[in-house]
Amino acid sequence: MQSDTFLPSSDSDDHDSSDESYDNEELSNTNNIGIDYSNNYNNELTFLNQMSTLEYEGMRNKLFTKDVYKKIILINSHSHPHGGSFNSSNYIVKLNSSDTSGTSTVTTDLGKLKNVIGFQLITASFRVPQFNVNTTNNVIKYKVGNSLSNIYTVTINPGYYNVYELATAFQVTTSTESHRVNVAAFTVTYYGSNATMASGQNGMKFKMEHTAGQNIQFLWDYDNVSRGAARLLGFLAIPSASFEVSHHSDKPPDLSHHYVDLVIPEIPSIACKRNSHGREVVERMQIRYPTGEYNQFNAPTQYWNMVSYFNPIELNQLTIQLYAENGELFDTNNTDNNFEFEVTMMRKGVIK
Repeated sequence: MQSDTFLPSSDSDDHDSSDESYDNEELSNTNNIGIDYSNNYNNELTFLNQMSTLEYEGMRNKLFTKDVYKKIILINSHSHPHGGSFNSSNYIVKLNSSDTSGTSTVTTDLGKLKNVIGFQLITASFRVPQFNVNTTNNVIKYKVGNSLSNIYTVTINPGYYNVYELATAFQVTTSTESHRVNVAAFTVTYYGSNATMASGQNGMKFKMEHTAGQNIQFLWDYDNVSRGAARLLGFLAIPSASFEVSHHSDKPPDLSHHYVDLVIPEIPSIACKRNSHGREVVERMQIRYPTGEYNQFNAPTQYWNMVSYFNPIELNQLTIQLYAENGELFDTNNTDNNFEFEVTMMRKGVIK
């Protein structure tokens, strides 16, 4: 195989081989790889093709031997058989382990990630809950006027409801019915946008009246689930101002889901955002798709290079946790989710 050793500056074929050797200018057109010491200006060496060795080193480090490099990893919940206690809103991904004893553990062949100094979510896919009434918003707490020390509970069976079905369900306790409650403690009426209500009340609200005619106080701030029920039914997340037989909601009900907070406890706080519940959130993912569809999240491209760096750590596992707006685990009936993360690592790290 003929080697293309020289790159002549002329295409002429009549050059006499007896002529004198090519001068330095002709030699500078060779593609041989080596160091040219004859052009050692300002102590800067060049290759025979006149590229500065410093320029080459800079290009090499920029493209091939960077001190900091990035790797994309893919995580999905369906890699693990779903046992009885598996929760796709709270599971552990072991990065290089064959241990499958934990029913909430997903094992992968990603290998340990050493000298990690940055972590970002790039894309995600998760299912919008099929039920707008679920374990995050289906419990109502209240007190009765003649027994202020006791707290009573009404639980709505999870399911998909419209506002009229939700109102009707408060009088249904038959276990064969999907739209039901465990105790029929209230008579509930929903008033549409043009309905006639009590004096001073606008439409698109619920009226909740105690079935026994007793004065009651709702405890909408009792816990995260009762706060979710308050938003569902259109009440402020505070106790009722007074004990009354009937209560009107403060605003139109909200049967939708707004966003999901992704929490990974292994990621340092500096790379996260703190939410109102005190959790360190890797990313808040807005829900833009209808109930039951898979919501696609893509991080805005302008944020891809805005990495908050932290001291080098080693990642052996990732704990994936999804939280609803009220701080409860996101309830999707164990439907699958998947994530694409960008991990930034140091090539010359401190963790061996």
